[in-house]
Amino acid sequence: MVDLNAAGQFAIVNTQLWKFNVTTAGTYFINAWDGNPPTVSIQCTGSANCTPSTPPTPPAPAPDPSKVTGPTGAATTQKCTFLDGGTLTGSSYTQTVTVTTNCTDGHKTKTCKYTFTYTYNVTPDTDLDGDLSTQSFGVVPFTAWDLVSTTGPSTASITITAKIAGESVVQSTQFPSPGKFSFSLHNRDGSSRVTNLQLFVNGVLAATPGSTLEENCPGCLRGDLGAVDFSYATNAGSNGVTSLLKDGDARTILNNDVFPGNDDGGADGRALARAVMDPVHLDLPPGTYTITLTGTVKGNNALRDINFSVTQTINIVTPGCGG
Repeated sequence: MVDLNAAGQFAIVNTQLWKFNVTTAGTYFINAWDGNPPTVSIQCTGSANCTPSTPPTPPAPAPDPSKVTGPTGAATTQKCTFLDGGTLTGSSYTQTVTVTTNCTDGHKTKTCKYTFTYTYNVTPDTDLDGDLSTQSFGVVPFTAWDLVSTTGPSTASITITAKIAGESVVQSTQFPSPGKFSFSLHNRDGSSRVTNLQLFVNGVLAATPGSTLEENCPGCLRGDLGAVDFSYATNAGSNGVTSLLKDGDARTILNNDVFPGNDDGGADGRALARAVMDPVHLDLPPGTYTITLTGTVKGNNALRDINFSVTQTINIVTPGCGG
């Protein structure tokens, strides 16, 4: 897993650096089912003469939050309106629920699939009270933009950080299902198994940072000073029998395998660890930048090395969003 902290929307205003807060921007929209009955389409297959019973109308799914704060959501795509001030606009989308029923006639079966389509509206609500009856849907400049720091007149000072973790599992007669898990990144000689870190900006090498191992302090429980805890998700490569791997809270995974010796990272804490990349500071003018971090996580005993590459995007704009 590589948790790269390089994404964001930034704006340069005179000598100030601002960052777009998409969570705050999302509070300026109501995202809800329109309340109307769904449209229904029916598709039947099979040669039986019977008629399957019509299913009851299912409840409408919960609204999709990505339609507001996702990469193409209403809040995200109107970041320039939030920066410069102006009138927000809404959108609509649909979600479906499928219910299948069937019946039999002798040895024949007939199956009917009912697709219920619900309509949802994303509507600006700049009063933040849920009342749309008196709305102008306008926002003042710098709404949902947070002041980050003071910077020069033409560049934004951005700090890139990353946290890297690796999960291994052994399943055998000695360690039956779910197996013995470890998040160790410690070589026998004491060195880190995370090597060859390189940070690229728009495909050009910008830094070769080092990293520091963070290992759970011996005997430390969650919340203790020196404890290491993180949520693990495989996003940067894997090998072997990958179906044995687990995503989730790293400490919980260790404490629920078949090997008690690695609970809470084991006696020395090393089974619960991650590498923290040295911060990389960049001074960037307005533009869109692809930030890519590559590196290698050595396998146990230097076997089955995994080379990884993860990418995020930084957008830096000025009032008018560069226009």
